[in-house]
Amino acid sequence: MSSSEIYIQATTQVSAARNADFPSGQHQLSAFSAEDNRQVGRLHLHFERQLQQLLQEHPTYSKLDRSVQLALLTAQKLQAKLPDTKQRIGINIGSSRGATESWEREYQNFTQQGSTSIAASPTTSLGNISSWVGQFLHLNAMPFSHSMTCSTSLLSVLNGMAWLRAGMADIMLVGGAEASLTPFTLAQLQAMRLYGRDSQFPSQAGNFVKKANAMILGEAAALAILTTNPQQSIAKIAGIGMASEPIHSPTYISQEATHLQHSMQAALQDANLSSVDVVVSHTPGTLHGDRAEKHAIQHVLGHEVPITNNKWQIGHTFGASGIMSLVFALEMFRINTYIPTPFTTGVQPKTLQHILINATGFGGNAVSIILQKTN
Repeated sequence: MSSSEIYIQATTQVSAARNADFPSGQHQLSAFSAEDNRQVGRLHLHFERQLQQLLQEHPTYSKLDRSVQLALLTAQKLQAKLPDTKQRIGINIGSSRGATESWEREYQNFTQQGSTSIAASPTTSLGNISSWVGQFLHLNAMPFSHSMTCSTSLLSVLNGMAWLRAGMADIMLVGGAEASLTPFTLAQLQAMRLYGRDSQFPSQAGNFVKKANAMILGEAAALAILTTNPQQSIAKIAGIGMASEPIHSPTYISQEATHLQHSMQAALQDANLSSVDVVVSHTPGTLHGDRAEKHAIQHVLGHEVPITNNKWQIGHTFGASGIMSLVFALEMFRINTYIPTPFTTGVQPKTLQHILINATGFGGNAVSIILQKTN
């Protein structure tokens, strides 16, 4: 690894929860529609009002996919915290499904009418997310996007680190955006028999003794400013790890989650640590995925490390989930308080200095990042 240390200067997020909601012990999930009682993590009303105000002020943005709109809203909230824009700034914002709403709308128009709108091609391109954020912030920046399913936004963080360490940028704006609360996407999860039905806690993410799959879908976007300058930083990225394992199906994860074991071990080695205070797990709410990750965590870190997540509150936000976990970890640093899930058992952390964040994606890939508190 390069000796260049990477710091987080600021973050922001929009999701089903405001940061102040995270310690509440209450989920922020609601019905998909008046006719459809399936629970989802829809954008918090506070953020939805801000988004509608943004669209009123910039009518052009109303034609963009909602995933891009959520990224623009986070960019607006982070704008004042950006350092001197004369510096070289890169933008890497990813998404798992990308322009879900726009794709489905345009395809429906095509099947019904045999034609599409003139904006169909540009508005359904994944690169819209980063490029429109760059336009909105008036940055002479290099914007690029990528997709690696649910590990997308943590890979954006790692990509941003690589650019900074290579000297290709002075500042990197990284993150993820996902807005896939559509009937078709929900139908896919139900076809896979993954969707949650519990009335008290619809998402059972991190409940390691549940009897059935209980994933809930959410929408969100989050961004982080990365730099090599430690001044006024809120955390340092102390260690990173990546790994993959052979797959036997598109959604495969081994019972031992060997890719997570290897990525966590690599992150610990990079940070020169033998343990951490808390793990923010990927745990999407599936029986096999949650249990495999717990096995991997205990294999690497032992049985006493506290494990938590925010998916039980806001749903699984796919490509944005990793950066949402990072924001969640930083909130614990900020309030200096461990935030458990309703299903958490075991010991409380004695301190909050190092938090490890996991993310996994289709294709057998895993990413682990260790944050170190700096103030």
